[in-house]
Amino acid sequence: FSQETFLVLSTLTFTAVHGLDIPSMDVVMRGGDIVEEMDWADFPTFRNGTCTVRFPRDGNWATQNGFFTGGWDANQKSACQGDGPSKVKYHLQRDGNFVARCGYNVDYATRTGQGPPGDYFLGIDDVCILHLYKGLLDCDSIDIQEEIWTNIRLKPLQRGDRLGQGEQVRHAGTTMVMQSSDGNLVLYGPSVHDRAVWAANENW
Repeated sequence: FSQETFLVLSTLTFTAVHGLDIPSMDVVMRGGDIVEEMDWADFPTFRNGTCTVRFPRDGNWATQNGFFTGGWDANQKSACQGDGPSKVKYHLQRDGNFVARCGYNVDYATRTGQGPPGDYFLGIDDVCILHLYKGLLDCDSIDIQEEIWTNIRLKPLQRGDRLGQGEQVRHAGTTMVMQSSDGNLVLYGPSVHDRAVWAANENW
């Protein structure tokens, strides 16, 4: 999966597909794509250079620039060494699950596998938020069925919702709840650079 491949991915704008509010976005990956670890200079950029998606050697899949704090980290406590013999691979599986692997070991996963293989894609919007959808989005075919994951939610959690590792809920730019990579649930001010005001594990 080369840098050249990233450069030809589509920039598409749609709203109200199957009743969903779909933001303007660039497609980062499609189901079945595998991206191997990269050096910093090779990380692909999207939204006219505003957003960078990092696929680093240390396994901490992340975004840079754009929204509030200027970035997001999936797994700050990654077990990947970054300089070890096993290469890190980032895989959007055909069942809708995104997985980062160090060799044969799963280091991070969105845990969004939907069962049988289907059509899925990962997009990034104007404020550098990632969205994982079930469906198709390209120049020839549009069939977006549902959003199954996002790294930053802008709406309150509802009963039955799940907040996974590294995911955040932000409310009107004033507070942020984050499930940290060590499993602790933490309440911040508008960004992770603010002091934590509450944590499920007070010894964190």
